[in-house]
Amino acid sequence: ASYGYQVVFFTVEGLTFEKAQAATLDDKIKAGFERGVAALEEQGVAAITGDCGFMMSYQTYVRALAKVPVILSSIVQAPLIAASHKPDAEFAILTANSSTFKTELLLTQSGVKVQPKNWILVGLQDVPGFEAVALGQLVPAEKVQPSIEAMCKDLQAKHPKLKGFLLECTELPHYADAIRAKTGLPVWDAITMVDYFQNACSADPQLTQKALEAALGA
Repeated sequence: ASYGYQVVFFTVEGLTFEKAQAATLDDKIKAGFERGVAALEEQGVAAITGDCGFMMSYQTYVRALAKVPVILSSIVQAPLIAASHKPDAEFAILTANSSTFKTELLLTQSGVKVQPKNWILVGLQDVPGFEAVALGQLVPAEKVQPSIEAMCKDLQAKHPKLKGFLLECTELPHYADAIRAKTGLPVWDAITMVDYFQNACSADPQLTQKALEAALGA
Protein backbone atom coordinates (compact mmCIF):
# COMPACT_ATOMS: atom_id res chain seq x y z
CA ALA A 1 0.00 0.00 0.00
CA SER A 2 1.17 3.55 -0.73
CA TYR A 3 -0.12 4.98 2.55
CA GLY A 4 0.14 3.77 6.12
CA TYR A 5 -3.41 4.83 6.95
CA GLN A 6 -6.92 4.43 5.60
CA VAL A 7 -7.64 6.05 2.24
CA VAL A 8 -11.16 6.58 0.87
CA PHE A 9 -11.73 6.75 -2.89
CA PHE A 10 -14.29 8.55 -5.04
CA THR A 11 -14.38 8.57 -8.84
CA VAL A 12 -15.31 11.86 -10.52
CA GLU A 13 -17.52 10.82 -13.40
CA GLY A 14 -16.39 12.19 -16.75
CA LEU A 15 -12.91 13.22 -15.61
CA THR A 16 -10.38 11.39 -17.78
CA PHE A 17 -6.59 11.73 -18.00
CA GLU A 18 -7.01 13.62 -21.28
CA LYS A 19 -9.52 16.06 -19.77
CA ALA A 20 -7.30 16.64 -16.74
CA GLN A 21 -4.39 17.53 -19.03
CA ALA A 22 -6.64 19.95 -20.90
CA ALA A 23 -8.05 21.39 -17.63
CA THR A 24 -11.59 20.69 -18.87
CA LEU A 25 -14.21 21.73 -16.33
CA ASP A 26 -17.65 21.09 -17.79
CA ASP A 27 -20.94 20.74 -15.92
CA LYS A 28 -20.57 16.97 -15.59
CA ILE A 29 -17.14 17.25 -14.01
CA LYS A 30 -18.28 20.09 -11.74
CA ALA A 31 -21.18 17.94 -10.50
CA GLY A 32 -18.79 15.06 -9.96
CA PHE A 33 -16.48 17.18 -7.84
CA GLU A 34 -19.42 18.46 -5.80
CA ARG A 35 -20.66 14.93 -5.11
CA GLY A 36 -17.14 13.74 -4.39
CA VAL A 37 -16.33 16.44 -1.86
CA ALA A 38 -19.63 15.90 -0.06
CA ALA A 39 -19.17 12.11 0.02
CA LEU A 40 -15.57 12.25 1.24
CA GLU A 41 -16.29 14.82 3.94
CA GLU A 42 -19.26 12.74 5.07
CA GLN A 43 -16.79 9.92 5.73
CA GLY A 44 -14.62 12.19 7.84
CA VAL A 45 -11.49 12.47 5.70
CA ALA A 46 -8.63 14.65 6.94
CA ALA A 47 -7.94 16.08 3.47
CA ILE A 48 -8.88 15.57 -0.16
CA THR A 49 -6.28 14.72 -2.79
CA GLY A 50 -6.27 13.51 -6.39
CA ASP A 51 -4.75 10.59 -8.29
CA CYS A 52 -3.25 12.70 -11.11
CA GLY A 53 -0.84 15.62 -10.85
CA PHE A 54 -2.68 17.45 -13.64
CA MET A 55 -5.61 17.83 -11.24
CA MET A 56 -3.75 20.92 -10.01
CA SER A 57 -5.87 22.73 -12.61
CA TYR A 58 -8.91 22.06 -10.38
CA GLN A 59 -7.27 23.04 -7.09
CA THR A 60 -8.98 26.41 -6.65
CA TYR A 61 -12.39 25.11 -7.78
CA VAL A 62 -12.44 22.11 -5.44
CA ARG A 63 -10.90 24.10 -2.59
CA ALA A 64 -13.91 26.42 -2.72
CA LEU A 65 -16.26 23.44 -2.32
CA ALA A 66 -14.53 21.81 0.62
CA LYS A 67 -14.34 22.35 4.36
CA VAL A 68 -11.22 20.20 4.77
CA PRO A 69 -7.81 20.89 3.20
CA VAL A 70 -7.61 20.23 -0.55
CA ILE A 71 -4.31 19.00 -2.01
CA LEU A 72 -5.21 17.67 -5.44
CA SER A 73 -1.67 17.52 -6.81
CA SER A 74 1.89 17.14 -5.60
CA ILE A 75 2.48 20.54 -7.25
CA VAL A 76 0.87 22.08 -4.14
CA GLN A 77 4.25 21.56 -2.46
CA ALA A 78 6.04 23.94 -4.87
CA PRO A 79 5.75 27.10 -2.72
CA LEU A 80 7.05 25.28 0.38
CA ILE A 81 9.95 23.81 -1.57
CA ALA A 82 10.85 27.20 -3.05
CA ALA A 83 10.52 29.02 0.29
CA SER A 84 12.93 26.62 1.99
CA HIS A 85 15.77 27.29 -0.47
CA LYS A 86 17.71 30.28 -1.77
CA PRO A 87 16.02 32.40 -4.47
CA ASP A 88 18.27 31.10 -7.24
CA ALA A 89 17.78 27.42 -6.40
CA GLU A 90 16.46 25.22 -9.20
CA PHE A 91 14.14 22.24 -9.07
CA ALA A 92 13.12 19.66 -11.63
CA ILE A 93 9.49 18.72 -12.22
CA LEU A 94 9.12 15.22 -13.62
CA THR A 95 5.81 15.02 -15.45
CA ALA A 96 3.95 12.37 -17.42
CA ASN A 97 3.66 14.70 -20.38
CA SER A 98 5.65 17.93 -20.75
CA SER A 99 3.76 18.92 -23.91
CA THR A 100 0.53 19.40 -21.95
CA PHE A 101 2.05 20.64 -18.67
CA LYS A 102 1.44 24.39 -18.40
CA THR A 103 4.23 25.26 -15.97
CA GLU A 104 3.26 28.80 -15.02
CA LEU A 105 -0.47 28.06 -14.73
CA LEU A 106 -0.08 24.93 -12.62
CA LEU A 107 2.59 26.39 -10.35
CA THR A 108 0.49 29.46 -9.55
CA GLN A 109 -2.76 27.60 -8.87
CA SER A 110 -1.83 27.50 -5.19
CA GLY A 111 -2.23 31.26 -4.93
CA VAL A 112 1.38 31.67 -3.83
CA LYS A 113 3.92 33.26 -6.17
CA VAL A 114 6.43 30.75 -7.51
CA GLN A 115 9.04 31.65 -10.12
CA PRO A 116 8.50 29.32 -13.13
CA LYS A 117 12.06 30.04 -14.35
CA ASN A 118 13.41 28.16 -11.32
CA TRP A 119 11.57 24.98 -12.34
CA ILE A 120 13.00 22.68 -15.01
CA LEU A 121 10.28 20.70 -16.75
CA VAL A 122 11.14 17.12 -17.68
CA GLY A 123 8.61 15.08 -19.66
CA LEU A 124 8.65 11.30 -19.42
CA GLN A 125 6.30 10.66 -22.35
CA ASP A 126 9.18 9.40 -24.50
CA VAL A 127 10.74 7.12 -21.87
CA PRO A 128 10.43 3.51 -23.13
CA GLY A 129 7.59 1.87 -21.23
CA PHE A 130 6.14 5.07 -19.76
CA GLU A 131 3.60 5.35 -22.58
CA ALA A 132 1.63 2.89 -20.46
CA VAL A 133 0.44 5.84 -18.34
CA ALA A 134 -1.38 7.48 -21.24
CA LEU A 135 -2.72 4.11 -22.35
CA GLY A 136 -4.04 3.29 -18.88
CA GLN A 137 -1.83 0.22 -18.63
CA LEU A 138 0.54 -1.14 -15.98
CA VAL A 139 3.89 0.65 -16.14
CA PRO A 140 6.83 -1.80 -16.46
CA ALA A 141 8.97 -0.48 -13.59
CA GLU A 142 11.98 -2.63 -14.43
CA LYS A 143 12.06 -1.04 -17.89
CA VAL A 144 11.31 2.54 -16.84
CA GLN A 145 13.44 2.96 -13.72
CA PRO A 146 16.94 2.90 -15.34
CA SER A 147 15.88 5.64 -17.79
CA ILE A 148 14.46 7.83 -15.02
CA GLU A 149 17.57 7.42 -12.90
CA ALA A 150 19.79 8.34 -15.87
CA MET A 151 17.67 11.41 -16.71
CA CYS A 152 17.85 12.68 -13.14
CA LYS A 153 21.60 12.12 -12.89
CA ASP A 154 22.07 13.95 -16.20
CA LEU A 155 19.97 16.87 -14.97
CA GLN A 156 22.06 17.09 -11.82
CA ALA A 157 25.24 17.27 -13.90
CA LYS A 158 23.85 19.98 -16.19
CA HIS A 159 22.27 22.12 -13.47
CA PRO A 160 24.63 22.76 -10.52
CA LYS A 161 21.93 24.78 -8.73
CA LEU A 162 19.50 21.84 -8.82
CA LYS A 163 18.25 21.19 -5.27
CA GLY A 164 15.62 18.53 -5.72
CA PHE A 165 12.93 16.82 -7.75
CA LEU A 166 9.15 17.26 -7.67
CA LEU A 167 7.27 14.32 -9.16
CA GLU A 168 3.99 15.45 -10.77
CA CYS A 169 2.67 12.07 -11.89
CA THR A 170 1.14 9.75 -9.30
CA GLU A 171 2.84 6.84 -11.08
CA LEU A 172 6.23 8.22 -10.07
CA PRO A 173 6.48 7.82 -6.26
CA HIS A 174 7.54 4.22 -6.95
CA TYR A 175 10.86 5.65 -8.22
CA ALA A 176 11.38 8.32 -5.56
CA ASP A 177 13.80 6.32 -3.41
CA ALA A 178 15.82 5.31 -6.47
CA ILE A 179 16.15 8.97 -7.49
CA ARG A 180 17.16 9.96 -3.95
CA ALA A 181 19.78 7.20 -3.87
CA LYS A 182 21.13 8.04 -7.33
CA THR A 183 21.36 11.81 -6.88
CA GLY A 184 21.52 12.40 -3.12
CA LEU A 185 18.84 15.09 -3.54
CA PRO A 186 15.38 15.42 -1.95
CA VAL A 187 12.36 14.12 -3.84
CA TRP A 188 8.82 15.34 -3.26
CA ASP A 189 5.78 13.53 -4.62
CA ALA A 190 2.14 12.71 -3.91
CA ILE A 191 3.15 10.51 -0.97
CA THR A 192 5.23 13.17 0.81
CA MET A 193 2.37 15.64 0.33
CA VAL A 194 -0.40 13.42 1.70
CA ASP A 195 1.78 12.18 4.57
CA TYR A 196 2.44 15.80 5.54
CA PHE A 197 -1.26 16.62 5.80
CA GLN A 198 -2.17 13.32 7.42
CA ASN A 199 0.40 13.90 10.15
CA ALA A 200 -0.79 17.48 10.65
CA CYS A 201 -4.50 16.64 10.78
CA SER A 202 -4.56 13.38 12.76
CA ALA A 203 -4.09 12.79 16.45
CA ASP A 204 -3.39 9.67 18.45
CA PRO A 205 -3.69 10.44 22.19
CA GLN A 206 -2.57 6.93 23.08
CA LEU A 207 0.63 7.34 21.05
CA THR A 208 1.31 10.74 22.65
CA GLN A 209 0.83 9.26 26.13
CA LYS A 210 3.19 6.37 25.36
CA ALA A 211 5.86 8.77 24.06
CA LEU A 212 5.56 10.88 27.22
CA GLU A 213 5.82 7.84 29.47
CA ALA A 214 8.88 6.62 27.56
CA ALA A 215 10.56 10.01 27.91
CA LEU A 216 9.88 10.09 31.64
CA GLY A 217 10.99 6.52 32.08
CA ALA A 218 7.57 5.50 33.42
